[in-house]
Amino acid sequence: NTRVLLFIMIMDHSLTKHIRQILTRQCNFLVFIALLFLIIRIKSRQQKRKRHNGKAWNYKLLNKMIKDNAVALPAMFIDLDVFERNVEILAGMAKKHDKTLRIATKSIRCPYLIEHAMRVSNGVFKGFECFSVHEANALVEYAERMNSVKDKHDTFDYLSTFNDFLIAYPITQASEIEVAYKLTQKGIRIALVVDSSAHVTMIDDICNTLYCKQATTTTTTTTPTSSRNGPMPRLSVCIDLDMSYRVQLLGIRIGAHRSCVSNELDLNLILNDILKSRFV
Repeated sequence: NTRVLLFIMIMDHSLTKHIRQILTRQCNFLVFIALLFLIIRIKSRQQKRKRHNGKAWNYKLLNKMIKDNAVALPAMFIDLDVFERNVEILAGMAKKHDKTLRIATKSIRCPYLIEHAMRVSNGVFKGFECFSVHEANALVEYAERMNSVKDKHDTFDYLSTFNDFLIAYPITQASEIEVAYKLTQKGIRIALVVDSSAHVTMIDDICNTLYCKQATTTTTTTTPTSSRNGPMPRLSVCIDLDMSYRVQLLGIRIGAHRSCVSNELDLNLILNDILKSRFV
């Protein structure tokens, strides 16, 4: 029995060692394949992508430039050649399919670069998606300021370029809705995102209050149809739909829950409130 037990232990040890060797070889093989794939991938990307001039990102040159020009830090440095190439690639893809692109300004936050992208796109980039109404208002003020000081030979139209804004998220602050109302009165196209009937009602009520206040300053009546107060400005809205996938039986949702509008009934309720409103 002792011999049999010893034999079994030796066999068990040998088998375990053999299995470990096999697993080690397999792991080494998989690591080799992964590294080989990574190297091929990197080489392929390097061949397809035209690299920018390495001198532009030389640390010593950048450091010298900051010191020589007394640049306040933190500061942002842009390789305009790469920036313009990215714009041209995106504009080319959109133009190929007869589409236009709306810049998400909340990802750039630099009026000059936004303007530069609009120039380089040659009309393919149209309109902006902003984080807030105040951001859109700041861009309108930038366009008005630049339009007043631009060179007479500059054909770039600031006012018509910075004239179409989509606010990315629903807003509930009366101050922002008031700014959107005033921008609409100036002829600026601005659309507010809504995802509930409460948003539509709130926008309509605030705009009605603003309109009536303006009417009382120009005439003794507060009737919204007063001819002296001009036509009623109507704010555009964009309905945010919930595009996440719902598994009703399991009660789970796959994807971001961005909106309360998840079915046809929710959508019809909002549309009905829009049709009944006077300023939306």
